[in-house]
Amino acid sequence: MASLERLNRHSRQLMVLQVGQIGIGILSQVILLARWSPHPETDLFLVVSGIPWLVSAALLISGLEMALPATYHRTDDTSHFLNLLFAITLIIALVASFISGGVIFILAQQADLPTVSSLSMGALLGFQILPTALTWLGRGVLVAREQLSAARMTLFIGSLVTAMGYLLLGGRPALTLSAVTCGAAVIAAGWTWYFCGGLGFNINRSLFQQFLPELKILGKAMAGISAAAGLVHLQLLIERGAILSLGTGYVTAFNVAGRGYEALMALAVSGFVMPAYPHWAKNTDARRLLGWSFKRVVMLSALLSLGAAIFALITFTVLENRWTAGRQTAQAILVLLPRFWLLTNLQPLILKHFAQGNTWPPVIGSLLGIGVMAGGAVIFLPQAGLWGMAILVTGSVVPGWIILGWCEWSGH
Repeated sequence: MASLERLNRHSRQLMVLQVGQIGIGILSQVILLARWSPHPETDLFLVVSGIPWLVSAALLISGLEMALPATYHRTDDTSHFLNLLFAITLIIALVASFISGGVIFILAQQADLPTVSSLSMGALLGFQILPTALTWLGRGVLVAREQLSAARMTLFIGSLVTAMGYLLLGGRPALTLSAVTCGAAVIAAGWTWYFCGGLGFNINRSLFQQFLPELKILGKAMAGISAAAGLVHLQLLIERGAILSLGTGYVTAFNVAGRGYEALMALAVSGFVMPAYPHWAKNTDARRLLGWSFKRVVMLSALLSLGAAIFALITFTVLENRWTAGRQTAQAILVLLPRFWLLTNLQPLILKHFAQGNTWPPVIGSLLGIGVMAGGAVIFLPQAGLWGMAILVTGSVVPGWIILGWCEWSGH
């Protein structure tokens, strides 16, 4: 039985780290707005930066950190299994890097970016998959070992490097922002490697056959989680494509608001969902831990939503005719607020399914949500503007609630 004292201790540690990361993340986005927006290359960077994660999801590596804990606890010889998994991850990540770099190069050329800049942008954003994939693997190991603070620290370090890069570096947005992203990924991977103690590279036929059952279990879980991750990035691409019709600067504004909400949601998840994740992976006290998690997430998300609404209204009033980027961001915060509340409260159900390897109900919910978003963007958004965007992004969460709620409370 999971100890509530241990859960609460992990919760406090993770909340402190996440609060620090939120502060750095907010600073990073303010710097992005002040130094780099509005600018067409900044909007281009934010649109194409989702390409590597779509490719990673398609090649089944973006779900490693969430899928690995359940398989880790089913494996007796974890050392050799992780060495094999490291080799497989490295090979797949190299392939994903080349594919995503090529796609980004083509899109940058279509946006009239110079050839050298397009190549550089594609190389930097494509290469980041390699260190990021190793970070996912390492964080999965840390979560399985219940080293939750160390796993969170790697994200904190990446956020710190990103903020420093936005502040200190100069040049064209397409190149500088891509270089910052890649550099942060490399440094985060190095720290993850340090916390894990390093992994060996070992791939041979006998080792593959030995761990084939575990690889099948892991592959099935990763297929669902990667599909879910890919759908999230696909939805972001659809949203950003629709937001372009609102005018220059709105993509950046919605990105900043979305990053802020991601940080706030991560606060709730890290404090009140992740402490239960290793126990869900071992399938212990599942229903009791869901109640512990859900009650706390609902209360925190309500407080965070109220704070975000007050902040946006005050900011909008002060900046209405003064700072275009700030006013646009305040509008985006209000538009995305209902989705933030619904999606945050859904996280305990999503991550409980992920931890137990039952990954497809969340995927189906995401797929239906994208259908709502894509269909509405074509039919409804051109006439409704920001109000239409608010309705669409909120409606995209509803299918997930219906499906996961039914699965949980019907006992499926």
